[in-house]
Amino acid sequence: MGHQNKTNKDPSKEISILNQQITKLKLSEDKNKQELKETKTLIDELPQAVYEIDKKGNFTFLNQTAIEIWGFTKSELKNGLSSVQTLIPEDRPRAINNINKLFSGNKLEVNEYTAIKKDGTTFPILIYGSPKYKNGEIVGTRVMVVDISKLKNIEKILLKSHQEFSNLFNSSPEAAIYHDEEGTILNINSRFTELFGYTSAEIKGKNINEGMIFPQNKTIEESERLTGLALKGKVITRETIRKKKNNSLISVIISVAPVITEGQHRGVVAYYQDITERKKAEEELRQSEEKFAGIFKNIPDAAFYQDTKGTILDINPRFTKVFGYTKENILGKNIDEIGLYPKSRMKEGKDLTRKILNEDLTNFETIRQKKDGTIVPVRISTSFVKIKDKVTGIIALYQDITERKQSEKIQKVLYNISKAANSSISLKGLYNTIHKELGKIIDTSNFYIALIDENKDELYFPYHIDEKDDNFPIQKFSTSNVLTAQVMKTGKPLFNTSKEYEKMIASGELNPMGSTSPQSIWLGVPLKIEGHVIGAMAVQSYTNPNLYSKRDIKLMEFVSEQIATAIERKRMEEELKKLAHYDPLTGTYNRGYGLELLQRQVKIAKRNKTSFLLAYTDLDNLKRINDQFGHEEGDKAITQMANLFQSILREVDIIIRMGGDEFLLVFPDSSLKEIPIIEKRLYDKLALQDQISHKSYKIGFTVGFSGYNSEHPKSIEELMRIADQKMYKNKIR
Repeated sequence: MGHQNKTNKDPSKEISILNQQITKLKLSEDKNKQELKETKTLIDELPQAVYEIDKKGNFTFLNQTAIEIWGFTKSELKNGLSSVQTLIPEDRPRAINNINKLFSGNKLEVNEYTAIKKDGTTFPILIYGSPKYKNGEIVGTRVMVVDISKLKNIEKILLKSHQEFSNLFNSSPEAAIYHDEEGTILNINSRFTELFGYTSAEIKGKNINEGMIFPQNKTIEESERLTGLALKGKVITRETIRKKKNNSLISVIISVAPVITEGQHRGVVAYYQDITERKKAEEELRQSEEKFAGIFKNIPDAAFYQDTKGTILDINPRFTKVFGYTKENILGKNIDEIGLYPKSRMKEGKDLTRKILNEDLTNFETIRQKKDGTIVPVRISTSFVKIKDKVTGIIALYQDITERKQSEKIQKVLYNISKAANSSISLKGLYNTIHKELGKIIDTSNFYIALIDENKDELYFPYHIDEKDDNFPIQKFSTSNVLTAQVMKTGKPLFNTSKEYEKMIASGELNPMGSTSPQSIWLGVPLKIEGHVIGAMAVQSYTNPNLYSKRDIKLMEFVSEQIATAIERKRMEEELKKLAHYDPLTGTYNRGYGLELLQRQVKIAKRNKTSFLLAYTDLDNLKRINDQFGHEEGDKAITQMANLFQSILREVDIIIRMGGDEFLLVFPDSSLKEIPIIEKRLYDKLALQDQISHKSYKIGFTVGFSGYNSEHPKSIEELMRIADQKMYKNKIR
């Protein structure tokens, strides 16, 4: 069936390294005007704004992205505006202060500002910068600007989950109050007003511990204790007493839970269930046996009545409805013998029976088993039934807490996913976490995440677990007719049985893909960011057509938007990381990050007393290729050379694009004796590649080596100089 399916680094260091790269390129440009033109084109095509300013704050260079971001013409930016005038007035003093720091020779820490366009609109940016030197003197600064509007939008989306919490909060059938970590009341719902008599205006802004709803014998310590437990991520339930506005007392069950959005605690929500009538009923049961039968029958919770030896004397209708046992099935039997305990809770159940025969007023949360074997979570309350102060029996109340437990599970799952999205794990690790966490609330034996690449018009599956299939090819999204594409294109969930699937294929609505069976069932929901579909998430079964129900659609829809937000956040994080570490043309390490890895290699070699090789290489005749076939073909030749290196070198070897057609290769744990072997592998691969190439030109490159020996160490600069000199000697042979 179709399966629709940090390292924490100083960013200023990254830009400083990038600026060094640009400086190196500019020095090489003095040798060749054509390469100068190519370098400026490369900088112009960067997705980040790059500009240079002089000591007066005026622009001396801007790339095309900088011009496009602000909306001014190049002439307006270079002749009429200072750099700080492109920021909102409130940010300008701080910018001037940071520029002055740069001209004092300091690096510019990452700073967030609000920029202002020509048309007056504003947008958030991150600015990295470093001094620009000429003949050893600071003559200006070089700055890179990153537009973080998209990241800010993601943060807004993360806060949207708080709005969803508010909707659930306001629609709760139980009285609810929401306060922050310090106890300041932020909101109450209408049911709270009905139960306690306080309006929102009377209670909001006050502290929950001021005693408005606490009787004299109930100190605020209880509230503070419950709040503290909730802030540790626990959901706490207690039976207690509270006070109304008119000072009357009511019995309540209070459930306190943390409010978590964006992976952080935002406060505590407490739900109050009024059990005054039930407590009154229990009291009446203690006082009058004559009233017992009628009251017992109408208790809203499942209840059974047993004698002091554990023999069941009566059950109420609700007990039959919850557990499936009739009076004929159960009366006269011992509670330990009727199959109410799951196997894993047999000892617990019998221990509880012994406890309630000797202890009044027991409260306990556990699971119990229905007659048909299904498990139901319950809250058990027991109390003695007394006639003339003599215990004549015991009443046990079973409250079905399935919905509450499911809600707690969902909130825990969403918390764990949000926590993972804000951690340092990879995107692949996030997919694993999503799969694992969702498996706690729905069957995910067959689970799929599909995403859209709008630029390439592709539908692909970055994560899939399937019992039968492992082939999930990339598809053209605009023409795809598989189930996942249907969900993405309609933006609506799809619940599909085997029969429905066959009908859709017969009608031409779908194209078959993957395995299926007569018992197959498939459920998919779109992954949306602010209404925009970025992909889909699906589950499937091949063997149980009743595994999922339409109720599960609501569950999947509820969690899907926060999952989409988590995925998009992690995707953006990895994109930014890739931008900082990798060369966009070849996919090899860029100069800045590559030299940092080389510095680490020196430290490792010193510590372990080992050696490594360094090779400097460049492409032969790149200028001729550019002149005859165009710069696009030149870029392809550079990429082809990078691919050749990647296909031969070991996983531990390091490939660094130094700029243009120059590459630096690092071979850890290698010595000068291995140079002939490495050269042979490189040139053999080159010959094979040229042999099968259909290009009208041949790829060639020249290599020069140097070696690091921990007993006679050399600096990185010296190693590179030696390798560079040897490369040029080899080139002129």
